[in-house]
Amino acid sequence: MNNWLEKLRSANFYQILVHLTVVVLTVEVFVLAKQNRELKLGGGLQNQVEIKVGDPLSLGDLVPLTSQDPMDSSGNQLLYMFTTTCPFCKQNIRSWEDLNSMALEKHVPVLGICLDTPEKAKRFVAENQITYKVYVPRDHAKFREEQRINSVPATILRTHDGHASRIWMGILHSEQMKEIEEGISVGHNPLINQRRKQ
Repeated sequence: MNNWLEKLRSANFYQILVHLTVVVLTVEVFVLAKQNRELKLGGGLQNQVEIKVGDPLSLGDLVPLTSQDPMDSSGNQLLYMFTTTCPFCKQNIRSWEDLNSMALEKHVPVLGICLDTPEKAKRFVAENQITYKVYVPRDHAKFREEQRINSVPATILRTHDGHASRIWMGILHSEQMKEIEEGISVGHNPLINQRRKQ
């Protein structure tokens, strides 16, 4: 018993205890930081229902940010959903600009939808020299919930009757770019008809 008390009092034991405490705290800080980052990027929403091909996608609550022209919903539309704080959205900007050029050639309107306040969206558009039309929802939290947009960036081909025809989540790579170009050209996805029949 006396030996154990002596060890407790020794400087070496206290140093070991302090080091163990620091290691445990460091691990906890790392885990909490990772969870916080996932929540900010939408990772904490994985268990919620996400928009799927064939689901309705309403754009009635959008306010034009960069153009006062009326929204053209007579045909298919290519939609870019993003936020100003999402690093992956920023990585998609050049790809979205390239797709904008392709879509214009096929007479498919392109709409950027920023899920942030108009002030943040205007700054983001100006800083990143975005050329396609950008809209903001009147209430971006409500829009995300109602349209089931639980993560960004999202690139969505929407049909003239208001359904999500094709959906690409995350950073666009060359394969997705080809798929989107084909989707713009074809203009519809047979999966929608199958889904509606179910």
